[in-house]
Amino acid sequence: MPQKELEKTEFFNDFLMRDGLHHGINAYAYDGDLNIGDLRIWRTKHRPDYGKREAALLDTILPYFRNALRNARSLAAARANKETWQQLFELTERALFLFDEKGRLVHRNEVSQALERNLPQEEFRSFYQLVLSLARKDLSRTRWGPFFLSSLEVNSAHNGALKERSSLTIRSSQH
Repeated sequence: MPQKELEKTEFFNDFLMRDGLHHGINAYAYDGDLNIGDLRIWRTKHRPDYGKREAALLDTILPYFRNALRNARSLAAARANKETWQQLFELTERALFLFDEKGRLVHRNEVSQALERNLPQEEFRSFYQLVLSLARKDLSRTRWGPFFLSSLEVNSAHNGALKERSSLTIRSSQH
């Protein structure tokens, strides 16, 4: 926007001028057609105007700025998605154990923790060994006392590509 037109705007008079800002340069980051952010750099009236050198510097950093904004959006979505899943896991009435692709336990809901607290230690250890064998895809035994255990394998996006995970959700349901 030409400086003369900018100086006629409410934005300039009510905000920029009050903070001593006079002229600026902007870089807009797009992800396809979606504007995901912009960078606005302002100077006081007593500083020189931005020129081709500063515009070239902004053009140089723009791809990195765009990627940083994309990553921030992806992280925010992943955090929200994780919280949604964890809330859902907690709302289930069944004991739930979640393992990662290497067979490591990554989450247990409150029902599974209550099961551990309420069972004798040796009995829970026996139960948990069966859960681990199911997580390792050994489906030869799915019954434990009055319970039937079931496993569910899920797929997850990993490094931008859909990758099959060995993550298993183990839930117990009373017979």
